[in-house]
Amino acid sequence: MRVRHRTPSIFSITMVDVLCCALGCMILMWINKSKEFSNAWALLNESQSEEKRLRDLLAKIDTEKNADRKTIKGLESKLASLNAAKATVDKLLTEQKKKLDELLRSLAFAEEENASLADAGAGAKLRVEDLEKRAEELARKLRAAEASVRRLELTAKEIPDLKQKLSTEEKAALLLKADLDRRLRELTEARKQYAALQQAKLALESNLDDKRKELVSALAYKTRLEDSEKKRQQLEDLLGQRGRDLRTATLTADQLREEKRKIQDEAARIRVAAEARFAGIELRGKRVLFLVDMSGSMDLVDEKTPAPTKWGDVRQAVARVMRSLPDLEKFQVLIFAEDVQFLLGKDGEWIDYDAKTSPDQVLDALARIKPKGGTNMHKVLERAFRYREKDLDTVYLFSDGLPNEGEGLTAEQDRTITDQTQRSNLLGKFIRRKLENDWNQRIRGKDRVRINAVGFFFESPDVGAFLWALARENDGSFVGMSRP
Repeated sequence: MRVRHRTPSIFSITMVDVLCCALGCMILMWINKSKEFSNAWALLNESQSEEKRLRDLLAKIDTEKNADRKTIKGLESKLASLNAAKATVDKLLTEQKKKLDELLRSLAFAEEENASLADAGAGAKLRVEDLEKRAEELARKLRAAEASVRRLELTAKEIPDLKQKLSTEEKAALLLKADLDRRLRELTEARKQYAALQQAKLALESNLDDKRKELVSALAYKTRLEDSEKKRQQLEDLLGQRGRDLRTATLTADQLREEKRKIQDEAARIRVAAEARFAGIELRGKRVLFLVDMSGSMDLVDEKTPAPTKWGDVRQAVARVMRSLPDLEKFQVLIFAEDVQFLLGKDGEWIDYDAKTSPDQVLDALARIKPKGGTNMHKVLERAFRYREKDLDTVYLFSDGLPNEGEGLTAEQDRTITDQTQRSNLLGKFIRRKLENDWNQRIRGKDRVRINAVGFFFESPDVGAFLWALARENDGSFVGMSRP
């Protein structure tokens, strides 16, 4: 059987080719798409990594920004602290400059006072020199004893038997040292007494000068009064001898009576001028403040000795001065101890003076007061000088002691200084500086206020020196009343 072979047609071959081409193209396209997908996936991964890196970078920047803000706030806080510290330092510097100025003024004042103390009391000076010689002698003996002790110590190392002798020498040296310390304390006390005596001497010399001036003035008044009396007697005698001629006698009598009246008026004026003083203090003032110390010491001679009549004497002195002021128009009475009171009320106002009633009214009010408490002189003077704006011209201060309370001590001085006399002297110097630089400072066209001080039988010469300096520096006078 013959097998017949058929030859494929051209259409069949063409379709196969087309299919193959299409299949090849699809394969090529798939291959291309796979590469593009891989590239896109790689780009996507790369962009995600970059985004993450950018996010991390932004987070880091935010963290650094917050840290910078905190740093800036810390620096601003430090700057504010530094500015506050600078203000504090500037304030302290200003205060220190003020303190330095005060210290310089105090130094100048102290140098002035030291210069005024150049003249020494002969007895006190001899005693101080004697104590200094004795102290030097004791110091020499102490040095010799110490040298002997050192030699004995060296010898005792080699010879034990000398220990007993060394102990005896040591005891002797200790006794000498104790004696030297005691002598040095005596020397220090003598120097304090010497300084106090110098101040008391100055006060007494000033008081003596005032007494001399008063005596000279009184003698002059006395001479003029005696001359006036003689002249009056002569005129009266002449009047008796002129009785012969009535007309002439009448004319002469009228003339003599007129002359006699003039002489009597002159004598009265001289007598008033002579009497218008209180123990050396010239009695002047139209608007006057009376400052009366009513602290506990005003009822005592000293800390342990009562003075039954002292407060009564103070009251009588105040009334006597008040009665003796010829020009007094307005007044006030301030009593003080630890605080200040207005005896008759009317705080900050003047009281009209009535010669018939005012002194007795003050006497009665003071009689109802019982002295007690400390002495705050700063407070009463500060209150008193508020009246300077109300034409205050004179102050009369009645006291027996130094200030022992009030302003005038630094915190360190108040804590460390226990000696009452030293504290009082510092308070007194502060008051004097306050008067000079503030309360009673010199003002052009306005008179300073006179301060007259009356001290009642005090034991310490420091009191007299303080009151004398207070009056002298404020155009006034000081008088010390003796103890009963």
